[in-house]
Amino acid sequence: AHTDTDLDKSYWLCIFGVNQHISICHTIPTACTCGRPQFKAARMNCQMDKFASVMREIPYHALALDSKLTTLTRVWVLSELDEAMMGKVKKTTLYCGTVDREVQSKPHVPSLLDAQASIPADKELIV
Repeated sequence: AHTDTDLDKSYWLCIFGVNQHISICHTIPTACTCGRPQFKAARMNCQMDKFASVMREIPYHALALDSKLTTLTRVWVLSELDEAMMGKVKKTTLYCGTVDREVQSKPHVPSLLDAQASIPADKELIV
């Protein structure tokens, strides 16, 4: 059962709070033909490059993990996690998902230098 205190907490979920499509649409492997304008990092309408700003202000953060931890190979996810763990505002992070036992026994999280980005300039911005 959840307490009233638990129910009063709001968690940041970037999947619902950030429109990633407007930044990665038209890129491989996410190429689509929706015809909507695309906004890259450092543009006002881009939302992906605002992760750190939002993360600096929130006390509760949730990170969805897949069974193989491939989520942690993405540069924006590592940046978000870095802010959650090392930022000035102390955060409570809720990890969601089930990780395979084999992966749990030998987890590997790449450095930012080895992480992937749909747009190479994003990686340069973060690193």
